[in-house]
Parts: sequence; C-alpha cells; structure tokens
Amino acid sequence: MEVDLGNTDQYFIVNKLTGETGEFSELFSESAGKGWNITYPRVVSEVLVKTGGSPVLAWMLLNKDTNNLVIASARKISEMSEMSISTVERTLKLLKEQEIIRKVQNGVYMLNPKLLCWGGKTFQINQRKWEDLA
Repeated sequence: MEVDLGNTDQYFIVNKLTGETGEFSELFSESAGKGWNITYPRVVSEVLVKTGGSPVLAWMLLNKDTNNLVIASARKISEMSEMSISTVERTLKLLKEQEIIRKVQNGVYMLNPKLLCWGGKTFQINQRKWEDLA
C-alpha cells in the first residue's frame, strides 16, 4: 500500500494489487480489551519521508505501550530491528531533532502523541506528559 498526499486535505490508501483506493483522515485500529489506537496519516507520512521509512521507527511504533513509551536501549532496538547500533543511534538523534520522540530516561523514549496514540483520555494524559518532557 502507498499513501498519496497529492491534496494536503485528503489522503488515500491505494491497494497496489487491486487498484482500490480509500479516503481517510485518521486511521483507527481496535485493540482487544485496551480500546483503540489513532494514527494521523499526514504526520506519519511526513515522518516516513524525513526518516526514509526507518526500520528503527517502525520497530518503535510496533513496540510502544499505551503511554506511547518504548522501553528499550539503543542496543536492544539494534538487535530487534536488525540495524547496526550506529544506525540506531543516528536515527534516535534524528527522531529527537524532528520532535518524533523524546527521551524520558536512559532506555526509555516517548513517541509524540500527535503521531500515534491510544484514544480517549489517554491522548490528553500523554500530551501533558509529552509537554512536560520538553
């Protein structure tokens, strides 16, 4: 699938196999017993362009908890994403510079809730935590 950002107010998912398209502004996914996740496609698309579709970021997105925290050292991320430690460290630095992640403490990073977040009150709580880390 690919994302077409031709018009900045409309987004489309294109299934490359069938050619079908679907318009969206937010992507939701249910999570059994935990509510739902919301993803903001414009922000995600911009992040993917800025990071070159980084496997490090992909790993972090898949391994965040409900508070948008990723608990893993650069070494662990390197092992799990199958990227070199130097690539992971460069990517983490870029992600911090781009305000995609913030370091909470050694081995703990928070993903920007404007990128991806659990729905409901969790978003507001995570937004406050994100601002406190600034």
